[in-house]
Amino acid sequence: MAAIRGMGDAYDEDVLHLDVQIGRLLEMLDGYGVLDKTFIILTADHGQSFGEHGWAGHKQSLYQEEIHIPLIIKGPGLPPAERVKTQVRGVDILPTIAGICGVSVDGLVGAPLLPVHRVAAGGNRLVYSCCDYAKFGEVMRLLTCLVTPKRMKYIRIRSQGRVPLGDELFDLEADPSERHDLAAEDPETVKALSALMDEFEARAFWKWPTRQQEKMDEATRKQLKALGYLQ
Repeated sequence: MAAIRGMGDAYDEDVLHLDVQIGRLLEMLDGYGVLDKTFIILTADHGQSFGEHGWAGHKQSLYQEEIHIPLIIKGPGLPPAERVKTQVRGVDILPTIAGICGVSVDGLVGAPLLPVHRVAAGGNRLVYSCCDYAKFGEVMRLLTCLVTPKRMKYIRIRSQGRVPLGDELFDLEADPSERHDLAAEDPETVKALSALMDEFEARAFWKWPTRQQEKMDEATRKQLKALGYLQ
């Protein structure tokens, strides 16, 4: 527990540092007189686990603490302090930026989120997340999940050879902390969502390549270690 608390304290320090730097950036934009003319998007690539499901860090699981990330958009013409409750996705951010810039979004997986009325109309989209080859003991696990518009969440766990290792099912409306796995109680929903995931992966952007071993040069190894991705 002391280690988890230490990680939490370090994370809080990182958040505080980031908050200060964002404040400096906004002050600079305001000083140049362009803050009210600038679109600002604040988001994250992933969350962080602090022992909620027995994990610490990230790229270990697909529980909400790792994949439910913030998304704040500020810009000209947007209503202040409006909270959008519909479900959107990280892949919607690039089409949103492209739309702001007047660039075609044809061929992109996501869909624009602006103007705001479009979020309400196109929200609650099927969300897909993956965590490729996370290590669990001596096993490399391939984790994928779907969150449906009705907030049912299906997690599929497979080995490197796509051998089934387990399935998990959660009702995020009734159980937002993901404490009650419904997979054994509701095998029909698991089967239906597994088929939906197969269909989604077959027609969407994701193709699972054959995993290859690649040699890493020492400079790259040092950079990844400095960023905390290698021990």
